[in-house]
Amino acid sequence: MKLLVFAHPLEAIAFLKNEKCEALNFLFQGIYQFPSGYILITGEGPQNASETLAGFLGAYHHKIDEIINFGVCGLLNSKYSNLLHQMVEIRTSYLCLKDHLEFKSYTLVHGKNDLPLLDCITHSDRVHNTELRPIADLLDRELWSLASVAKRFKKPIRSIKTVSDIINHSSNDICEVVKENAQQYSEKHYFWFNSLKSETHTEQSSLLPCQSYFHFSFSQKKLYQKLIRSSQIKKIPVSKIEEIQSCLKNKNFENKKRRTAVLIEELEKVIHPFKFKLEQDLAIYKDHFNGLKGNVTFDKNLEQEKIRLNIELENSDDFDTLIHKLSTFPQKKWSDFFKGNINV
Repeated sequence: MKLLVFAHPLEAIAFLKNEKCEALNFLFQGIYQFPSGYILITGEGPQNASETLAGFLGAYHHKIDEIINFGVCGLLNSKYSNLLHQMVEIRTSYLCLKDHLEFKSYTLVHGKNDLPLLDCITHSDRVHNTELRPIADLLDRELWSLASVAKRFKKPIRSIKTVSDIINHSSNDICEVVKENAQQYSEKHYFWFNSLKSETHTEQSSLLPCQSYFHFSFSQKKLYQKLIRSSQIKKIPVSKIEEIQSCLKNKNFENKKRRTAVLIEELEKVIHPFKFKLEQDLAIYKDHFNGLKGNVTFDKNLEQEKIRLNIELENSDDFDTLIHKLSTFPQKKWSDFFKGNINV
């Protein structure tokens, strides 16, 4: 599901009107649920943004696949004055606290669309000068904090903004001007989001495997859908997924379930090559202890060079087998594996 994030209620007005939204009973207000996701209204500024997003994801992170931030931004670089009142997508987010520029920046996910792709700097205060122009072309109040929390929770985030004003050309009443145009901006964003939903639905529908060749268990279906979402985020061509499906259709398998298992395995290879290779290598070390009764496990996060053996020894042959397995274990390769010597 998607989480749509806004700073102010007026920025979300078109979404709240057009989607079947219900206010969520939570620790704080500003959270709504609709059929394909959630809406979060954070309030203005980096602290509000980080607190509310972290609070929400702490409870609902398992339900969220992607975060999309919608809002307005000011233009620092007058070279792009033609973008006034137009939508843009953010490529990289920077942060300035008071007069201090933070070293850390975040690169956002961006999709296949015709929107201009620009960098944005988040400021802790409202700014009325262009001193930050060498860093980024756009200015906002929340995005860096949202990207920081999204990174912490390992969620992809993208940001769509409308340029509401040109910094230095703005009057002191710019907030009132933005409020006047807020509904128009919100409708633009909702139209874009609706187009995105249609494209995603079309792509996902085209990638549903034919039931004549594949049979999915409940857990396999969930895993398959997760892989397809990952392929879209990583921009893996649809044609590549279709090629894998087509190739498997032309091969003989004992049954549909086996073909489905191989399909998921092949998708894992393409979408998560490092993870797939890692699991393959771990299986080799685990298989070394075949012939013994029990379990072989590794450190969950693969941070420690440990192997845990829970072995049943019933007779002298079992002892001899264990001694042989331990004496022939490829210790050097195992150490190299932990030093990152993995070929993908």
